[in-house]
Amino acid sequence: MPEIINYTKQNNFGEGLYPDDKLYPANDLFPSSGMGDLYAKLDDIEKLDIFGMSPYGDEDLINKITKIKDVTVYIYDLKNNSEKDEWIRKVKNVKLKDSEEFL
Repeated sequence: MPEIINYTKQNNFGEGLYPDDKLYPANDLFPSSGMGDLYAKLDDIEKLDIFGMSPYGDEDLINKITKIKDVTVYIYDLKNNSEKDEWIRKVKNVKLKDSEEFL
């Protein structure tokens, strides 16, 4: 959700997507506060390749990624994409590659 800066799922848990105060469609998919860390499995990863993810959005996820030693992010049109600066700012050890390498 690139439109929302500093978004965390923890802060917005329980906000239903439908016009009903009692309907929370993600309750069975997202562990609410106190029930666990959604990204705990990333704690044991030393190398991560990311394709198709924006550096804006879920700050909890970005914070987990910053702790991974070897991170490579593939960015569409790397030379002309402003997201590269945000990745460098948020993840100090990031390696950036153009997504054309997949072609």
